[in-house]
Amino acid sequence: MLFVHNITALLGLIEFSASNVHFFKIFKDIVEVTATAQQTSTLIYASNVYTNADRVRQDEMYEYVACQLHSLFKLGPMAHITVDGSTPSTSSTPYEKQFNHNLLSVVQLSEQWKSDDQLLRTLLQNLHRNRQSGLILLFADTATQAYIAGIMKFCAEENAINVIALQPNMTVKEQSYWTLQIFPEKEIIKRKLPKFYRGIFPDHLCNMHGYPLRMIGNNFPPEMYNDTTREGKTILSGYLGKTVQEYTSRHNATIDFVFLLEGRSILDMIRDEVVNGNSDTGPVWPVHIKEDRLSFTTSISDCDICLMVPVEKTIPKKSFYYKFLCKWFIILFFVSLALVCGILALLIQRDSQQRYRLIDHCLNINFSVLQGFVGMPFWFRTRSSRLHKFISIIISFAGINFGAAYVAYLQSYIVNSPTEAPALTIDDLIANNVQIAMSKEILSYMESGEMSKEYNKLAFFENFTELILLRNNLDPRYAYTVTNMWTIHAEQQKYFARPLFRLSEICFKKDVSLVMPLKANSIFRQSLSHFINRIVEAGLIFHWLRESFFELVAMKWISLEDPSTRQTFTPLKLEDLEVIITMFTVLNVLSFCCFLLEFFWAKIEMFFKTMKVIIRRLKRK
Repeated sequence: MLFVHNITALLGLIEFSASNVHFFKIFKDIVEVTATAQQTSTLIYASNVYTNADRVRQDEMYEYVACQLHSLFKLGPMAHITVDGSTPSTSSTPYEKQFNHNLLSVVQLSEQWKSDDQLLRTLLQNLHRNRQSGLILLFADTATQAYIAGIMKFCAEENAINVIALQPNMTVKEQSYWTLQIFPEKEIIKRKLPKFYRGIFPDHLCNMHGYPLRMIGNNFPPEMYNDTTREGKTILSGYLGKTVQEYTSRHNATIDFVFLLEGRSILDMIRDEVVNGNSDTGPVWPVHIKEDRLSFTTSISDCDICLMVPVEKTIPKKSFYYKFLCKWFIILFFVSLALVCGILALLIQRDSQQRYRLIDHCLNINFSVLQGFVGMPFWFRTRSSRLHKFISIIISFAGINFGAAYVAYLQSYIVNSPTEAPALTIDDLIANNVQIAMSKEILSYMESGEMSKEYNKLAFFENFTELILLRNNLDPRYAYTVTNMWTIHAEQQKYFARPLFRLSEICFKKDVSLVMPLKANSIFRQSLSHFINRIVEAGLIFHWLRESFFELVAMKWISLEDPSTRQTFTPLKLEDLEVIITMFTVLNVLSFCCFLLEFFWAKIEMFFKTMKVIIRRLKRK
């Protein structure tokens, strides 16, 4: 009895007679099934039938209606919002800032065009970018078909296409309701109530009857480009192009291209054309570029905006002999040398008949131990004991280890020469005489604040096509900004003897999500987002991205001809031994100087003694 009492009270509030209890039960079931299917968590009730009542009484009635709806529908926790046509449309906060997108709106209309128009405008403005949520219009039996058609077409013009209209007698007796047909022309049609009220909101985009999806086109591989098949047929390709092609094919639509104009950046044209309604969508948009006048699909691809830089040059052969000598190798060598020399000096001092300082013994044996460590014959001026022989064996093994390691590294460097230190910053590239190629089209994909400090370091190209040709030809004079195109160039360089470019860690933006831009209340947003989610989960984006490589090769946009010089074995030249010859010459000169010093030492010593005597005599005088 309580349930029936609540229904009777609620029908009284919304001006339906108690004889239409059966209609309200149907209405309740429709709301409950729809809210469950769409996972609705917010219910909006809008009406203007109380606009003549005082404000306090009006708010009390709206609150009572909301409570009754919540108690009857048994949908669990749910937020309720009441709207009336007397509320100025500029004073309300859009509902998306208060609740999520799972909304269901119930609107009771009074058959007065001015008040109904104001009520719907207030509601739709507050729905903001969520106008594709469910909208149920309640009309009295006295409403004419022409009036209902006018209201529903107004909703369709405001992109609120998921709208149905209920009238008590038609709903109960005919088991029918009013709904919209968007394609091929906008009109209202009468439909039978579906079984269990499931799918009461028709899928308008299921069959678009050849409706043209207007899209801003550009030849920007691997995103979107025209591919010419062997039969001479031109088809839309690229991971974005094939996504749109498959979407239109599945929904029985066509594609109508709006091409980019010369002299305009990609994002500026997308912003202007889509916002003004001249295009439905366009090339991918980086999600970090904020634009409140647009809405976006879910992410179609992720990428990094980084520099593709030329591979560093190999180090010159004359530096092979010392380049691989790392700090720890040198430290280990000299620590081992000092340790062995110290132990030998202690042993020699212990066995020596004469008392010498420890430093004298070290100086006597240093050169001999050094000879052993570099693999040369060595000897000690002392009596050999077992301990001396054991130390000699250690020195020999150390010489073998150090010598073998040195020779192995040297041979590996000669066979496969390493490159110079990689460039880690833009300044490093400029120091290596590599310019950073940039254009305003690429620059528009990055936030201005991130590039303000680097403007004077970039080489700007007025002609974007020229930059693309240089990049596709792998011109090593420049470093290029790449996103998903690096996948193509990485695959291309697998056919070369050695890679010419590498993806650097110099990135302007990491983990950039690419989305499709749409109008703020585009009717395609939910459908496109759902379709994109399915193809991403199926791995088709990655498949199409790899497939673009073969298509671009077939179209001769990129070449598999190896521009790199093949590395062949070349014997060492005299200039490659510059360091060795210089060291050999210095040591020979030093040895010759020592020889002269030793040969003339007696005369030099006599000369200094004579000079000392002369100086003393002069001082006495």
